[in-house]
Amino acid sequence: MAGLSLTLVLIILAIAGVVVAIGVVLVLLAMMLRVRRLRRRGLETRAVADRLVVLAREGQDMPSVRDLRVDSRTLGDAMAARIPDLDARTHAEVLDWLRREGFVDAALRHSRSRLSWNRAFAATQLGNMRALEGVDALVRLLSDDDSEVRVAAVLALADVLDGAAAPIVADNVRSGVLPDRVALAALKRMGPSAATGVAEMLFDRDARVRRVAVSSVAHRGDRQSAAALLARAGDVDVEVRRRVLSALFVVDGHCDRTRLRHALRAGAEDPHPEVRAAAATAIGALLGSEGLPLLHYLAHDPSFWVTARARAAMSAVEGTAVEGYSSLPADAPWTVEHQARLVEAMGDAQAAPGASAGPSMPMPLTVG
Repeated sequence: MAGLSLTLVLIILAIAGVVVAIGVVLVLLAMMLRVRRLRRRGLETRAVADRLVVLAREGQDMPSVRDLRVDSRTLGDAMAARIPDLDARTHAEVLDWLRREGFVDAALRHSRSRLSWNRAFAATQLGNMRALEGVDALVRLLSDDDSEVRVAAVLALADVLDGAAAPIVADNVRSGVLPDRVALAALKRMGPSAATGVAEMLFDRDARVRRVAVSSVAHRGDRQSAAALLARAGDVDVEVRRRVLSALFVVDGHCDRTRLRHALRAGAEDPHPEVRAAAATAIGALLGSEGLPLLHYLAHDPSFWVTARARAAMSAVEGTAVEGYSSLPADAPWTVEHQARLVEAMGDAQAAPGASAGPSMPMPLTVG
């Protein structure tokens, strides 16, 4: 009797296992079919969006969403994503259609959603649409509790307002709302019209704003900001001075050569090793053989990192700037004669030969 009961239990368990396996297979098949259906629907929606853009470009009437028999939200997302690549006239036509079909109003409503991901998505949509009526909502989202929403809002403002959003970015960097990397990403998305705003940020009273502005000049390649960038070479903030020296590569050839040499020499004389290290790399790249005297001096710096940067720059420079420097070993002592030659090479006519007119930081080797 016991054996029969055990056999019956095993049969029931086997049947249950088969039923579960069949159920799992059916669920997987249903999921695969749904994914295929969604993918096909997405392809159809993107094809419809492409046709609508063609109609807008040709100046023809664009049909209503109700007549297209596609998912309205997916179509709105696809249309908004295509706006950044459109010319001004086609953009205006597509944006009018999005307004008529209620997509802009829907994004504004979602910007007040209690769900953070919904607010972030709404901000992205408003940025893609380049809809000016969304500026107030995006400014409000800059103070959102969720960091992802704030990031989406500032990037969207950069898309909508272009260069006019630079002061907004500066205000939010100053208040600590935006991290530097996000502010840089927003400034990089802006067009050439942002160059003026970035140049103004270089002279902001807050050091964080100035740091972001210097890095932005380098990332954007704003060569018209060369003079303003060189003016910050003597900034009171150490990090600003370091970033200026690192950004000088971008404006090379677009700034006064004398001011450039003075900025690089000031960097070599800086009391902070991180600034001197940046100066060593910049001197080798921008002055070439003309900067060999300064590089030889920095090769004897107390800081290992400055020494390493200077010797790497020296090894990369070809030719000679001052007679005798090409054959001067990197570990040779720094003498008064070398210092006088440095002064002459850098064009300091007011300093007498042999005077202590070289860089002012203490030298690890004996002078004399």
